[in-house]
Amino acid sequence: MSQDNENKSNETLESAVLQAITVELQSDLIPNLVKKYLEKGISDVLADLTGYGGDVRKVLKQKLRDTMVPCIEQNDFNVYMVKLDTVLTEIINKTSLIENKEILDNFKDLMAEPDKGSIKLSEIFVEWQKHVAANVNTSGLDANCEDGEPSYELVEVTMSVDIQNRGSGYYKSNYDDATVFFKCEHDPEMDFEFRLYKHKDTKVWKNIGLNEYCNVNGLRHLGDFQIFLMKLNRAFVEIEIDDQEDSAEVEPDAKPEWELN
Repeated sequence: MSQDNENKSNETLESAVLQAITVELQSDLIPNLVKKYLEKGISDVLADLTGYGGDVRKVLKQKLRDTMVPCIEQNDFNVYMVKLDTVLTEIINKTSLIENKEILDNFKDLMAEPDKGSIKLSEIFVEWQKHVAANVNTSGLDANCEDGEPSYELVEVTMSVDIQNRGSGYYKSNYDDATVFFKCEHDPEMDFEFRLYKHKDTKVWKNIGLNEYCNVNGLRHLGDFQIFLMKLNRAFVEIEIDDQEDSAEVEPDAKPEWELN
């Protein structure tokens, strides 16, 4: 290609590019792009203002606090608890569930708030011992009639804890878990186990693994100890593992009958 032809081709290409740019600049392209990025910019600014730590969020939070807190403080929510109890009782009395009064009683116990925000595992062990005393099978137990009122022989119970440290090793996890075993040698029906978990960087354990009980049908068959654990779980009560092994002797609540020979 000659130099003249090459120059002519370059001029033609430049003219085409210039013409294309001129057409686009004179079209709606630039205003539309400006509009698009302005919308995005405004959206991003609003997100920052209303997001966590944003100025608008702080103002709204303060205004809502000033308005809602006094209003809430003026209301007695005990009224609603009474209404709930009344409605449930009415439902129980008007349906075939009249024979299943345990559902209502267990629900009322479950909704009661625990009296403290933390508990030791040894205290939970004591609560389970009360459950064993009230429900243990006394068949095969010797009766003691020497000291006044007759009683059954004591049954031995044990507690053990298996802690799994998941924060180390190949399969690392942010959580550790532990399984608690309560065992009654005389009556295995009393045996109970449940799991605890905690974040690997804390000492706070929480109760899990009770979903099998958390339904309306299950409420009928729950014992006092299961309700006790569910209440701790619902209120996010912190659990301190103060002992990993323990044992005790429990006296059954049931009393043997006198036999006159």
